Amino acid sequence: ADDDQPMVRDNEFAGDAAVKAAGILCRDPEFWDWLFQKEMIFEKTEAAAKEFLYGYIGIESRKELKTDASARDLFNQLKKTYEAWSKAK
Repeated sequence: ADDDQPMVRDNEFAGDAAVKAAGILCRDPEFWDWLFQKEMIFEKTEAAAKEFLYGYIGIESRKELKTDASARDLFNQLKKTYEAWSKAK
């Protein structure tokens, strides 16, 4: 860049990681179980998990996690809560 400032890639890498993690979670039957137990979904399927996740964090595509920091923060909070539950079982 012309302003000689270093490129900040932390957000880019965090976004890529969140996109990947969201895909993995939505395909995880244990995540489905957790959502079902919390009455956040009513059928244990990838489609139900995906629909819940997108609605919960306010996105239409996982790609938005790359650039939408507030959606990424919500996703990361949800993921941490799920991971704590998963470790405690």
